[in-house]
Amino acid sequence: MDRTVSFEEIAEQIGGQVEKEEGILPRPWTFPLEVLHDAPENPVHLLSWGIFNPFGPTLAGLSAIPLSSEEALLIYDMHNPFQTWASVLGLTRMTEEGVPSKALEVLFGRGGPGDHPLFLDLPTHLIHAENVPEGRPTGIAEMGPDLARELMWIATRALEVPENELRWLADSLETFRRDPWGWAHASLDKAFADPQIIRTIERITGRTVPPLTSRSPGPAATAVEGPAERSTFDRWFDAVTHPEHVRSEVEEIPAAWLGAIRFLTHDRR
Repeated sequence: MDRTVSFEEIAEQIGGQVEKEEGILPRPWTFPLEVLHDAPENPVHLLSWGIFNPFGPTLAGLSAIPLSSEEALLIYDMHNPFQTWASVLGLTRMTEEGVPSKALEVLFGRGGPGDHPLFLDLPTHLIHAENVPEGRPTGIAEMGPDLARELMWIATRALEVPENELRWLADSLETFRRDPWGWAHASLDKAFADPQIIRTIERITGRTVPPLTSRSPGPAATAVEGPAERSTFDRWFDAVTHPEHVRSEVEEIPAAWLGAIRFLTHDRR
């Protein structure tokens, strides 16, 4: 996309493509992240989230860019050490309460890759209006925790997260609440129990993956147990949004970011 294209022009071009009732595009319109610098001065940042992963920590967010008192573009942005982009997800109505929940339910309910889901995996931290870490901009997330919880439940079901996997995530996030590196180590232990994952990482990096000493809070989730239960989801949501957990993970993202670059470039400094 040409970076000189205005958001008003984007809205005009996609207006005939959106699903009429919810205003969601069948396929996201992706563009260089730099175009967001030309956005209006009053974007509404709804939610921010991230994945703490030593091989590619990721930060993402969902925003609404008002074009008038009645219309807004829904924007997704993603940042990791190796690529950044943003996508227009839809052109939706704006009310005094904000973006209609129905439009958000459609977005969060997209599951498989063909549906262009908002999430490919569950985040390891989630920031809403009431758990913004100290020192971060207060407008980084304006969605309330109750709506965020219900939307993430929709996303969890759409992703078909197994009960045992979600239970492991809840257990491990609670165990390593103030220790994101401990959580990452336990998560890698679980992943590296799968020889296919080890071979993939070694093929991509050209390096041998050394054995890890287990710090997992419990056995790896290998067998599919069935869909996640709401009670387990609520434990996971409370863990992934706990203020102490969010603060500790956000603080360590820069170190993970640099470590991922060094790992994949064979920089041993």
